[in-house]
This record gives sequence, C-alpha cells and structure tokens, in this order.
Amino acid sequence: MKLSQYRINVINITTQPHSPENYIQLFKKAFAQSPVKTKYFGTDNISLRDIRIQEDADYSIVTGNIYKFTQISDNDWYDAIKGCPLSDDNKPQFDTSRLFPNLTTYPFCFIANGHRFFFVSKFKQDSLSVKFLTHSLYNLLNTPELIKKFRKVTVFVETDIQTLDEINAIDILQTLQIKLYLPNDDDISNEKERFVKRMKNQNARGISETLIAEKGQTIIPDEETKAHMELALSNGIIIAKGIENEKKVVKRSIDSPQEFNEDYIERNGSLSQHIIDFAKKKINFFIKRQL
Repeated sequence: MKLSQYRINVINITTQPHSPENYIQLFKKAFAQSPVKTKYFGTDNISLRDIRIQEDADYSIVTGNIYKFTQISDNDWYDAIKGCPLSDDNKPQFDTSRLFPNLTTYPFCFIANGHRFFFVSKFKQDSLSVKFLTHSLYNLLNTPELIKKFRKVTVFVETDIQTLDEINAIDILQTLQIKLYLPNDDDISNEKERFVKRMKNQNARGISETLIAEKGQTIIPDEETKAHMELALSNGIIIAKGIENEKKVVKRSIDSPQEFNEDYIERNGSLSQHIIDFAKKKINFFIKRQL
C-alpha cells in the first residue's frame, strides 16, 4: 500500500449576478475552447485544461488540471561543459513558443453551486502558491471578452478563520484595513444582509475601510466591523498592524489560507476523484461558515 499526502486549498470565485449555470458557462468559455495560458510567477506560466462538466442531483461540477510550466527564451544559450555561449548553429532546435519544460500537474474541482474552486496545491515534491494562483485565475477569468459577457469576476483566497483570532489577540491594534467585495447572497446571514443591501443600493461592488486608533489606544471592532471581517474571509482582504509583545507586527489574511492535508492511497482511485469527493464534503462548510 503506497500512502502519500497532499494539500488542498480553496478559492472563492464570484460573479454578479450568479447561478450554477452561469459559472459553468464561464468556465466553458474561459478554458474549454482554446488553450490559454497566463503568467504565474517569474518565468512560470499556468494553463487550465482537460475541462469536464459533471452533473448530478446535488451539484454541477467542473473538473480539470492546472498545468504549470516554464516559458524560456531561445535568444542565447550557455554550454556549461565548454564554458562558453553556444553559436547559432549549435543552439537547440525546438519551438519555444509551443514547447515548455518543467511541467507539473495539479487536479482541481470547481463546484458551481457554491462557487468554490478546490485544488491540489502540494503533492509529493510539487507545489503551487495559492496567492500566485489566485492572481493568475483572476487574469484568466477577466479578459475583455469574458467581462463583456459575464461582467467582472472576483477571485479571493479562502482564509482560515483563525486569522480573526490572531488579529483580535494583537496587544495594541493600531490600524485595521478591510477590503471587501460584494458576496453572493447564498454566503451571508441576516446580520450581513444590511451590508449587501447598502452596496447594491449604491451600485457599488466593493468597499475599502481603514480604522486608525487614537494614539496609545487599541482598536476595538464593533459588531458591524466584525461582520465585515468575517465576510472578508471569503470575499476580501484584511490587513492589521499593531504592537505585539512590544514588537511591531503586520498580519494579512492572505498569508493564512484555509488548508487541508489529506492522505492519498493510489489503489483507492485517482487523485482527481479524491479531490472531487473532498470538495463535495466540504462545500457546505464554506457556504455556511458565515451564516
């Protein structure tokens, strides 16, 4: 029996207005028709391919693979054995606009009913940064053509709720910044409906608020600020600055993504099926954790 461990992260993908059918069409339009790639980090790029749609009584699901690879330049080459640049006649003969080395593959599962994107972020020696992938997904889902059809798509890392405890534990909370975008109605409780209604009444899709403490004092978030912080776990970013143990500290919600470490036994099915099963079990956790 070969046992491996893998890590799963989750990203919240939101359109306004939204429906499972709209999300399925978004993914089909963005990834199913022609190969597209975008910058990931440095010389690495990603592409989402092998798109499949699954429908059952409970869920509409998009599955596929994230391919990460390196885009190299063929301008100049160095021969490490001879210790000199290669001449034009000796340069490798392959098409660097089509062929890319250092390929790694990460399965994903997007559940349209809860608009959450589950993906393998680490398996064996290979890993993906949830921060960089979130930025890449935003670029892939917000091309001019897609914006024209689906409007702006927000893409945020699902943050560990422990982030709020860490911020509240700062000895002297000097500044608290919350950047929050309009959540879908299925993600909120009655307590947070006032924020959504207020945003919609003003034709606003986001808000940025910063609290600054009086000199020598600490910020004490009220119920409204706490509600905004809870919403930002899935729909925004929180940045807190202050003094902890007599040292300056900065805590960013994006630095504490919600992560899950799972065991994988190869004979018990593919890694892709594992993440589908996991996503089905966890989707209600993300939908209901702010209710």
